[in-house]
Amino acid sequence: MKALVIGASGQVGTELMRLLSASPDTPALGTYASHPQPGLERMDITDTASVATMFDNYEPDTVFLCSAMPHVDACEKETALTRRVNVEGAAKTAAACASRGARLVFVSTDYVFDGEKGNYTEEDCPRPINVYGQSKLDAESRVQALCRNTAVARTAMVYSYNPASPNFAMQLLNNSKKGVKMRVAEDMYANPTYAPDLAVMLLKLALSGQTGIFHAAGSQRVSRLEFALTACTVLGIKKSILEPTNFAQLKTKASRPLDSSLNISKLHAALGHKPLGVKAGLTKFKKAMAEAQE
Repeated sequence: MKALVIGASGQVGTELMRLLSASPDTPALGTYASHPQPGLERMDITDTASVATMFDNYEPDTVFLCSAMPHVDACEKETALTRRVNVEGAAKTAAACASRGARLVFVSTDYVFDGEKGNYTEEDCPRPINVYGQSKLDAESRVQALCRNTAVARTAMVYSYNPASPNFAMQLLNNSKKGVKMRVAEDMYANPTYAPDLAVMLLKLALSGQTGIFHAAGSQRVSRLEFALTACTVLGIKKSILEPTNFAQLKTKASRPLDSSLNISKLHAALGHKPLGVKAGLTKFKKAMAEAQE
């Protein structure tokens, strides 16, 4: 495998690069769009020429598309930019993969669902309720239509010890250090996914050669509050910083699915990989934090 990780400066891309670099059999080049990092090369997925130049110069046989405009409330305000990055950028990447015979692994989201039932399988009908979710659903359709050798990996509530990332676990940790109270919804459910474990799933999915949609997320459905309480226990954070509330009281710009939990049996059967549960993922988070501070 000669991999190209698009969006390697982000949380998922960072973990993919770390995983790929650990093996001499998987050389990888990572790209960034607006956050330069040592060893990464700039690439703009919304620019056809930029995409073509990267593919022609590096000649990857496997492409991981992790780059996106992921901030849900910002997407609600910047609808044109969201479409340009999340839909058209993904389409340009898929077209480049198809024309050069490369395999594509596209990272999508649980937010393609409306959250009314939970435990969604890959066969359930998507119904996004915000701009971000709609953009990722549109991108799923476009990339699969343009590149037959595509695997779509829907994930959820990704977290890791990464000071540059605003993921939920890092928000909790940072608020605890500042002594700032954090309002946490007790009526929102998902499968928290530890980013390094997601990287393993994405790599196994790439190597499997399988195509179609897979739910690649943590093994447990929990509420945001349950996740926060477990994080407090594992990380030694005072639970008093948590202010339980319901989602409606958070008054966010964008709507969000209340129960976007994903059924991961298809991925487990296809890859033989059982994703981590909440406590196991947070224990690894704690270890990564300790190692970073040594």
